[in-house]
Amino acid sequence: MREYYIQNNITLVVSILYTTLKQKERVEISHLAMMIPLLMDENIVALLNDPKQYLSIETIIATNKIPLANYNDRYLSLLPQLYTAIAMMLDIMAITMCDGCIVRHEGLNNLNRLTVEESNDRICSICSATNRLIELIEKKNILKLYNLLKIEL
Repeated sequence: MREYYIQNNITLVVSILYTTLKQKERVEISHLAMMIPLLMDENIVALLNDPKQYLSIETIIATNKIPLANYNDRYLSLLPQLYTAIAMMLDIMAITMCDGCIVRHEGLNNLNRLTVEESNDRICSICSATNRLIELIEKKNILKLYNLLKIEL
């Protein structure tokens, strides 16, 4: 059973990476690592997908103190899935890496089926939330975000 959850998380991480790279030409691994635990939380995904909500990353953190209390543990436990997803995407030549950033590659189109309408509802919801979260953190300093989320490396 544990293997299923690991595979499910890797699929979700690949979807997040795919969606991020469809929106941005390149993304730093540190930004992805910070985003993934937020996007694995169904309540935060629902909040991000609510068009009526005016949000900032600070608002999300402030209104989700209890779910984010163990954020550092989630962050550390999801790093292996992030690295596995990146390795898989590098293997199929969907992405390339340069200077600590993941760069979109023409092969990214090989993954188009990930976000088509017949995909899993959770994947579609997470992909939609990913787009909004990117907008919220795009111009934020990564060190400030890591401090806000109390990430300890």
